[in-house]
Amino acid sequence: MKNSNKKGLKMRRNLTGKQKTALSITSVILIILIILGAKYGPSYVEMYKQIQSAKISILNDDLEGAVVSYEKAYEEVQQSYLLEEIENLNALIESKRAFIKAENFEADKKYDSAYAYYKKVATDDKERYEKAQIKLEEIAEIIVEDIYKQADHLYDSHLYAMVIGRLQTALDYNVKVEETEAKIAEYKQVFYNYYCDQAKNHSEQFFNNEAFYNLFTRDLENASLYIQTTQEKTELENLSTKLLEENILNYLNLAEEAIKNQDQEAAQYYINIVLEFDEENTEAKQLLESVK
Repeated sequence: MKNSNKKGLKMRRNLTGKQKTALSITSVILIILIILGAKYGPSYVEMYKQIQSAKISILNDDLEGAVVSYEKAYEEVQQSYLLEEIENLNALIESKRAFIKAENFEADKKYDSAYAYYKKVATDDKERYEKAQIKLEEIAEIIVEDIYKQADHLYDSHLYAMVIGRLQTALDYNVKVEETEAKIAEYKQVFYNYYCDQAKNHSEQFFNNEAFYNLFTRDLENASLYIQTTQEKTELENLSTKLLEENILNYLNLAEEAIKNQDQEAAQYYINIVLEFDEENTEAKQLLESVK
């Protein structure tokens, strides 16, 4: 008899936490089923059996099995709270599927997709949600580092208009924020200086060039996209005024020379350029009247 008791005690010690819980639930079920059967009839007994089966399935992370059990319970007795349980479980099933997909994408080093699916893990899915939050931060670090490399590659490929936008996407991941902001500021400074220099060069290089005479104005517009300080704003305004005044004066001189040479077509061409730069230019309007 003593040996038998020892064996029983040893078996109970070897049970896992979930097994102990399931055993306890089973014991309680037997008592409750007897009471329900006597008071409400077989439908309630079957409903309660299915509910307990669902709870055991949940303990074993068999969410689909739990849904089936709750659906069977609802077939026996139409209780609204059973439908709520089914709805909640379906949400957890979607959360679990998202977590599994995220793990698979992460294993394949498809970090953007992994991040997107870890984000879908529901807060009610507590254990997986906690793991997902840790993974999100780890993967965000990887993605942001990759964005830095992409931005550098865009710069090396002279695709300047895309660099800042790409770096700004790194801010969405809420990691390395200060480093990202510093990189954005650094690139903005580089581009501001670059386009200011280009405006000066193109103003001189393409003066009286039929195709690119106004290219310097586009450079000035591009430089304005990267202004970060009031000082830069003032500097760019002064540069813009200077280059426009120089070009207007030079084209007015060409227009006057063309008029002297009785080349009305050339005069009209130069006057139109001046009016393109400054549509209210009085001197250009006066010259225009003289060539009509």
